[in-house]
Amino acid sequence: MRAILLLTAAMAIAPGAASATPIGCSLISPSEIETATGIPVAPGIARIRSATLVSCSFAAERGGEIQVLVRRAPTRQWISGQIARMQQGAYREVPGIGERSFLYTLPGASILCVFQADSYLQLSFSGLRERSPENAAQTLAKRITARTKALAVSESVSGSEPTARGARTPRAASPL
Repeated sequence: MRAILLLTAAMAIAPGAASATPIGCSLISPSEIETATGIPVAPGIARIRSATLVSCSFAAERGGEIQVLVRRAPTRQWISGQIARMQQGAYREVPGIGERSFLYTLPGASILCVFQADSYLQLSFSGLRERSPENAAQTLAKRITARTKALAVSESVSGSEPTARGARTPRAASPL
């Protein structure tokens, strides 16, 4: 599952994109994840951060993880191409989340992809001992999209990054 997310992240980096992207770890809290899944998780750890892509990983106490990835789409054509690929593949369209959303499930994992305005949200659930991770993914995606309205919120340059233990540490100035 991690390979799928990292492959998605590697393909998603688009040089020259100018818009800010939300910080993945600030979009949803560990307590909101626990409420949706029934599984306690550790504070999020930022995994990828660029001008157009951020991701955050929340480790479940009983094994498994939840990853949040947000990408600023380079063009509407990119979004159209991704949607067309998902419609032809093993993804199932899920109404009521963002402009379009698609769910991909396999044993022990679920990936929910949400397109909203010029942003792409991906929630990945892997290795969780939970009966219905797709329901939790949908609940969390609805919260994130409602909170950000267009998935285009960013922390201030003088903000901070979460660490492995949940403490906040200063970060260097960046375009986010």
